[in-house]
Amino acid sequence: MPVINCIENLYQIYGAGLHKIRFDLKQQHNIEISHQSIENILLKSKYEFNYENRTYSGYYLFDSLWVKIKGKWNYLLALFDVKLNTLVSVKLVESEDSKTIYQFLHESLRNQEKISIGTDLKHEYREAIDKLKVKQHFCKFHVKQNINKRFRDYFDKNQLEKEEFNELIDLKKHIFKILDAKNLNDAKNLRNLLLDKKYSKNNFTIKIVDKFIIPYFQKLTTHLENTNIPSTNNKIENIFQKIFPKHIKRTMKIEQGLLRRFMLKLNHWNIKNKKEKKSHKFLKVPWYVKT
Repeated sequence: MPVINCIENLYQIYGAGLHKIRFDLKQQHNIEISHQSIENILLKSKYEFNYENRTYSGYYLFDSLWVKIKGKWNYLLALFDVKLNTLVSVKLVESEDSKTIYQFLHESLRNQEKISIGTDLKHEYREAIDKLKVKQHFCKFHVKQNINKRFRDYFDKNQLEKEEFNELIDLKKHIFKILDAKNLNDAKNLRNLLLDKKYSKNNFTIKIVDKFIIPYFQKLTTHLENTNIPSTNNKIENIFQKIFPKHIKRTMKIEQGLLRRFMLKLNHWNIKNKKEKKSHKFLKVPWYVKT
């Protein structure tokens, strides 16, 4: 048992690979063990979240993590409760289509309050959440990233006169002012000014303003209506980065190995999260993996 605990701790706390774990056991504890034995111990890990309450807050973030298993990309769907600060559920799937996402969200939130779900801009997410009939809010970071990319690509592909270039820069700044508004009234006033603004109409500006900012204004500003709704998806993305950094998520060979490793790392994150919330009572919530 001490050896098993040591191996699990080396992985979940430090993210050590099989070779590093084997080396540490030999150097620090004079224990000889094969890489396969270490792998088997990790695969047999039985860690589960304990829970005392099955009621969620209604405020969620949703995202998916791309992971490679035997050279093929899979998707680890994850739903996060913003108020309880914990993952609600995860599911490993082969497709990230809207039907799969809807089924995951529907199963995860059955008989639960559903107030809002924050996501990035993928249309599959929008379709699934609209079908679920839940309010959706866009992550402000991803929106800005998307807009910056659109403008950068347009500038790279087109030779513009200085006047046109400056006009587009002003347009982007105005859009960012809407996204950074401190309250809903300010955002609405800035939106109205944008509609009145005499900027040049072309396919690019129409796609940005008339087909994105204006029709999706509510999804862009939902966090201004309700302080319980975060403006970004930072919390769930922070979990992904800490639990499954890029160098790990490309190396999985079997589904079981990925899920067991994910849960071990999540265990360490959960322990740290409890310590960081000493001044608040930590509420345990359900954790389950549906396959």
